[in-house]
Amino acid sequence: MTNLKKNNIELHHGSSAAVLRKEFASESVHSIITSPPYYAQRDYHNDEQIGNEDSVKSYLDNLCDVFDECHRVLRDDGTLWVNLGDKGDKGNELNVPFLFAEEMKKRGWYQRRWFPWLKRNGMPRGGNNRPHDNLEVIFMFTKRPRNYYYDQLSAKEAAGLTTRNFRNGDTILLDPDPDFWVFDVLTRKNASEHFATFPPQLAEIMVRASTSDFGVTKTGEPIGRLVEKKRYATRPGTNAKKDESGMAFRDSGRHITEVKHLGWDTIEGEEIEKPIVLDPFSGMATVGVVCINHGRAYRGIEVNADYLEESRQRLEEELENATKHEPDLFAS
Repeated sequence: MTNLKKNNIELHHGSSAAVLRKEFASESVHSIITSPPYYAQRDYHNDEQIGNEDSVKSYLDNLCDVFDECHRVLRDDGTLWVNLGDKGDKGNELNVPFLFAEEMKKRGWYQRRWFPWLKRNGMPRGGNNRPHDNLEVIFMFTKRPRNYYYDQLSAKEAAGLTTRNFRNGDTILLDPDPDFWVFDVLTRKNASEHFATFPPQLAEIMVRASTSDFGVTKTGEPIGRLVEKKRYATRPGTNAKKDESGMAFRDSGRHITEVKHLGWDTIEGEEIEKPIVLDPFSGMATVGVVCINHGRAYRGIEVNADYLEESRQRLEEELENATKHEPDLFAS
């Protein structure tokens, strides 16, 4: 059942796998960004919920069944991003996120990377007999090993990591460093009873990394950037240094690459549409809010009717605010 359909924003009520099978065509979305229920953490008061299974295996089977449907509806050039936490049991960490990743690979996904999400202000998980843990895991999956859309420059821009300021006041846009792999994003409080809402900035990084800021063509191809790069030294010296052991290593800080954004790879008169982002475990629709603010279409699925109504109101308010403050550049 569709609970909201307005301005390229849709909310669907029901279990994720069932809604995907019934409502979503194959290869119809550009990006999937989600944080599914963690194993044995919360009760979302619904018979069709995922997370309260009797075993980790049953949980992973049910969860990966949903992502089997996601594999079908995701475009071949799309990406899937999954935020998942672990669970302790009888003194052992269960390693649920990495068991999940292995099962996903068995089912045909390519695990391109996993990222630590550093939650500096998160609820500490631990005790006096082991270090506290303020980390969660984010996985990036694809349907093929290469030739998928990924915009690292936009991701770093969303994370606030793309510029360098000089003493004379100049600011330049930098090429993404190869060591950009940690999501260092603060958690955000919310007034909802929904326990697990990740912060908008975290969703923004993934939305902008996985979909074009300029949109897609009428046939769905993401529109890429046109850039000009200039690499130059920041200080004198050799490119290789030696540590105390005598081993040579590269001094990566000696050079930086300046990026000049020239525009987007479009054809004059070409019809531009919004990229479609799906969250099959929509919760409070944080991904949807980010999509509204960054010119993306959104499709959310939520099994809990109360959370669905809260998220509907949230999206309606966001749509109204967006309409008041600036025009919709991708109006359908």
